[in-house]
Amino acid sequence: MPALEITIFAFATCATPGPVNIVASLLGSQNGIKVSIPFVLGATLGLSFVILVASFGVSQILKTNETLANGLTLIGSIYLLYLAFLMSQKNSTIEIDSETNQTAGFYQGAILQLLNPKAWLVSMSGLAMYLNASENSMLTFYILMFFIACFFSVFIWVCLGSLIATKLKSTHLTIFNRSMAALLIILVFCNLSNML
Repeated sequence: MPALEITIFAFATCATPGPVNIVASLLGSQNGIKVSIPFVLGATLGLSFVILVASFGVSQILKTNETLANGLTLIGSIYLLYLAFLMSQKNSTIEIDSETNQTAGFYQGAILQLLNPKAWLVSMSGLAMYLNASENSMLTFYILMFFIACFFSVFIWVCLGSLIATKLKSTHLTIFNRSMAALLIILVFCNLSNML
């Protein structure tokens, strides 16, 4: 049954470790759950937008235009390295004391998904496996399932980060932040090596 397969595929791909989930856990550890909700919503809407754009044939353009695909990967990698640097700093926290900073969390989540190679790969492979020209009615269901799966998955990673932060002392939290930032850097370089 395609609906069940799409649901399982959505949750399996959204819940696994990736750049967005790693950043979510770091935000949860530094800012707590409530303050990280804008990031979760931004990441969720960002992924939904990626799927929608991919369904209109942009995925085909990226498959055939290697220069464009590599350029997007490079831009995304630079952005992820920048985030990893910020997160690895001992006193690096995203101060949340105004609406501006909360909005930054939303935009950060959305931009991260737009530049996330995993989001594009999942979108393209899922659309290829489960949808075709004669199944346009399934596209709405596909996007809805990914919206739900992404929101809950990123939220769980935020909760995990927040839980870890409450259990760790300050020095251990610094080690956690730097370890997660290092994991993010490893993911970036693995992705760049695939590009070469």
